[in-house]
Amino acid sequence: MAAVAAGLGWSDDTIVVNVQGDEPFLPPALIDQVAMLLEKDAAAGIATLATPIESLEQFIDTNVSRS
Repeated sequence: MAAVAAGLGWSDDTIVVNVQGDEPFLPPALIDQVAMLLEKDAAAGIATLATPIESLEQFIDTNVSRS
């Protein structure tokens, strides 16, 4: 994304929300939420939406990212 933004000449204050291909059904409200949060905090260069792992089953599920 950084190479595309630089190649297209986007300014440093352009907000880009990169939705990964394995999340095709990500609710639009979450995309709006992360964009609004980045807009509110100009010092933040990047943000990631996340949800807490709340059970042992989620923790050991190989489909749940822990990074």
